[in-house]
Amino acid sequence: FPRYFLNSLIVSVAITLGQLVTSTLAAFAFARMNFRGKNFLFMMVLGTMMIPSEILLIPNYVIMSRLDWINTYKALTFPSLAGALGIFILRQHFMTFPQDLEDAARMDGCSRLRFLISIVLPNSKPALSAVSVFAFINSWNAYIWPLLATRDDTMRTIQVGLAAFKDAQ
Repeated sequence: FPRYFLNSLIVSVAITLGQLVTSTLAAFAFARMNFRGKNFLFMMVLGTMMIPSEILLIPNYVIMSRLDWINTYKALTFPSLAGALGIFILRQHFMTFPQDLEDAARMDGCSRLRFLISIVLPNSKPALSAVSVFAFINSWNAYIWPLLATRDDTMRTIQVGLAAFKDAQ
């Protein structure tokens, strides 16, 4: 049981941090930058929310097995490092910052990345907290993917381990 708990903690923290980084950068690009196809790409990201996760199980498993990552932390974390929900929440929040604030920062010599790190992120703690909670809970409660991606008891997460304990009775 302690090993299952540790595995779940490692996987959930890694996925949460990964989703925070990827969602923040993608959301900032969608909210504050202008590039060709921005709206189309954002609609594609939102469209991925409509795809049931069960449909991606076989392609993800094939990719992980070809990379020889089955039964590793990489297999448990990499497929979940980006999330459309986090991108959507953060994009909507980043769009609330006035353009004048970014213009003033740029006049003071602030780059876009510096604007994101120094001004946007410190003022986005509630949105970042919401994304963190959603990512952590979803990764902690994951059952099907950790069941498929692990073979040994030493790599199983707590949800898979509890199911194994239940079935052992």
